[in-house]
Amino acid sequence: MGTQTAGRPPRNRRGILTGIFFILLTASLACGLPFGGNPTPRVQESASPTPPPAQPTATPQPLPPELIESDPPIQGELPLSGPITLYFNQAMDHASVEAALNSQMQQELTFTWVDDSTVVVYISREMTPETALAFNLSGDVRSKQGLALTQPVRLSFTTAGYLQPVQVLPEDGSTGVDPTSAIVAAFNRPVVPLGADPAGLPAGFSLEPASAGNGVWLNTSTYIFYPEPALVGGQTYRATINPGLKSTDGSPLQQNYSWSFTTTLPELMGVEPSTETPWPLDPQVTLSFNQPMNRASVEGGFSLSLPDGRPVAGGFTWEEDDTVMVFAPQGLLPRNTSLTLSLSGQVQSVGGTALGTDTTISVITMPELSVASSQPASGGALDPLTNLQIFFTSPLPANQDLAPYLSLEPSVSEINTSVEGLTLYVSGNLKPNTDYVLKISPELKDIWGGALGQEHQLAFRTNPLPPNLSIITQTDAVFLTPQDLSLIVQAVNVKEVPLTVGGVPLNDLFTLLGPDGYQLRQTYQGVNPVTWTQQLDLPPDQTQAVPIYLNQQQQPYQPGIYFVRLNFDKGGEPALANIYPGPYLLVISNVQLTLKLSTSNALVWAVDLRSGRPIPGAPATLYAEDGSVIARGQTDNDGIFRAEFAPRPDPYSTVYALVGEPGQETFG
Repeated sequence: MGTQTAGRPPRNRRGILTGIFFILLTASLACGLPFGGNPTPRVQESASPTPPPAQPTATPQPLPPELIESDPPIQGELPLSGPITLYFNQAMDHASVEAALNSQMQQELTFTWVDDSTVVVYISREMTPETALAFNLSGDVRSKQGLALTQPVRLSFTTAGYLQPVQVLPEDGSTGVDPTSAIVAAFNRPVVPLGADPAGLPAGFSLEPASAGNGVWLNTSTYIFYPEPALVGGQTYRATINPGLKSTDGSPLQQNYSWSFTTTLPELMGVEPSTETPWPLDPQVTLSFNQPMNRASVEGGFSLSLPDGRPVAGGFTWEEDDTVMVFAPQGLLPRNTSLTLSLSGQVQSVGGTALGTDTTISVITMPELSVASSQPASGGALDPLTNLQIFFTSPLPANQDLAPYLSLEPSVSEINTSVEGLTLYVSGNLKPNTDYVLKISPELKDIWGGALGQEHQLAFRTNPLPPNLSIITQTDAVFLTPQDLSLIVQAVNVKEVPLTVGGVPLNDLFTLLGPDGYQLRQTYQGVNPVTWTQQLDLPPDQTQAVPIYLNQQQQPYQPGIYFVRLNFDKGGEPALANIYPGPYLLVISNVQLTLKLSTSNALVWAVDLRSGRPIPGAPATLYAEDGSVIARGQTDNDGIFRAEFAPRPDPYSTVYALVGEPGQETFG
C-alpha cells in the first residue's frame, strides 16, 4: 500500500465523463421548459456517451400446487361423519382434485368449494369409532394454471373414540349417601354443544326408582341431577346412562352403563340443650337430623310434656335446609321440674322414610336461685391476689354489675364482679392474713327474675403474701455509681438475703450477654466472688423498697463490671426458691455514655456524672455483640468520639460502647 504524495489527486476518468454527461443533460432539459422568455441557448455537445441498453426483466415461473393444511390435521381425530377441509396454496382445478381424491374404505365423497383453493370433503356414510382411515390424493391434481402436485399426498386419520363415562357420583356401590346429594356423570367427550339451549338437551342418565328433580348439563361433558325433594332415605338407587347419547363428534356409547348407591336412613343426631344438665327456663330445644325432614311429620311426632302429661305449648322454626328443628316454649318452664321429650319413630324424612325408632328423654329444669358451693369453701383460705368463686344453681346476669348485692367485713375500698355461666367471680383490695365475711343480699336475682330470698354469708381468711424479692431493671445490666453502696429491691416477707458478688472480665461480658448467656450465668463464678447474708427487718405482708448492700462492709466498689447472684435456690424455705436468683450484671461507673448508631457510623458522648462535664482524651472502643472490635479512638475536647466503619451485615445487631478501662475513674 503506497502513500499519497502532495499536490492534486489523480482524476477518475469515468467520473469526469459522467459529470460532463449530467451537466449537458441538465442544460438540455432546461432549454425546453415552458417558462416563457427567451430560450436559453443550447450548449454545443461535442461528444455524448451512449447509455448502456436496458436489461430485460425475468418473468416469474408459476409454483406447483401444494396441499398446505387440512382440518382436522393429518394424523388427527376425525368426526364420524367428517367432513375434511383441504387448503391448497393456490387456485385449483376443481375436477382434477375431486377425481384424484379417494378413500381406502371406498366411501362416496361429495365436495363443496369454499373458494378456488379451499374444498370441504363430505363422507357419504357415518364411520365406526376408533377406526384408522386414509385418503390418497394422487399426482393427477392440477392447479388452474395446469401444474401438477410434486408428489402424491396421503391423508391419515383416526375416527373419534367411543363415548363413555369417566366419573360418577356417588360412586358405584356407595352406602350411607346423603339423600340431598347431587348425582353426577362426567364423560370423556363433549356431549352437548357449548351454549346450547338447555330445554332441548337430552338427559344424561335416568334413576330407578324415579325421583323428581332438576337435571342440567354443568358443561359440555358433565351432567348433574339435583333431587327435589331429597331422595328417599335407606333406598338403593340405580342410575343408567342414557343409551341414546352421542358425543358432539357423533360417537355413541360403546356399551350401556349403570351404577348403584344406597342412601342413608334418617337419624336424630342430637338434642340441645344437653340433657345431662338442668335446662334453662326458656330453652331453645334443638333437634338435629342427618337429612332434610318432613316438617309436618316431625312437628306432629314431637312433644315436650310436664309430669302430669300436659304438653308444653310452643312454636317451631326450621334451619339448615330442614335438617334442624327448633322448639321454643311459650313462657318460662316451671323450675326444678322433670320434663319428658318424645319423638315418634314414625316421623319421616323429606323422601318419605320413617325414622324407625322412638326417642324418649327425661330432663329437669333449673331450680330456684341459691348458692351451691364456693372456692374457698366457708372457713377456708384464699390467696389475696386471686378471685373468690361462688357457684349458683341458676345463672346470674352476665352484663350487670353485681357489686351492690355484695358486702365484705371488714370493708374494702372496691369490689369487682364478673359472671361466667353459673359462676360469680369476686375480687377486691383484700388485705393479706385477714379474716373476712362476704354477705350476699337476698335481693340478688337470676336472669329470670328469681331472687336469692335469704342472705348468704361466706367466711374465709386470706393467706399471707408469699415471700418475694425482685431487682427492677429495664436492661441486661443494673447501673450504679461508685457512690452507690447498695441495690434497691422490692421485698415482702423475706427475712434474709443470701447473695454473691464477683467481678466480670470484659471478655466474659460479651459471652454472658450472648445467645447462650442465660444458661452460662447459672453457674458463672466470676473473679473473686464474695458471699454473705444480709438480714432484713420488714413488717409482715408489706411490699417495700429495701437496700441490698454489695458487700458486708458496706464499702463502695471501684468502677467496673460485676455480677450479683441471689442464693435463695441454695436451700431455706421452699417458697423462697421461686424468687429469680439472677445472676444480674452490674456496671459501676461515674460516666454516662450516649451512643447514636447507624449502619456505618457511630457517635459516643462521655459525660462525668459527678461534674456534668464532658470527658476529653479518653480511649473509646466499639464492640460487636460477639466481642469483636468495630472501631477504636478517643474522645475529643467535647467528650465525643466519632467512628466510621464498614456497614454491619445486620443493622439490628447489638453494639456496645466502652470508654476507659475497668478500674479507671473514666471507665463507662
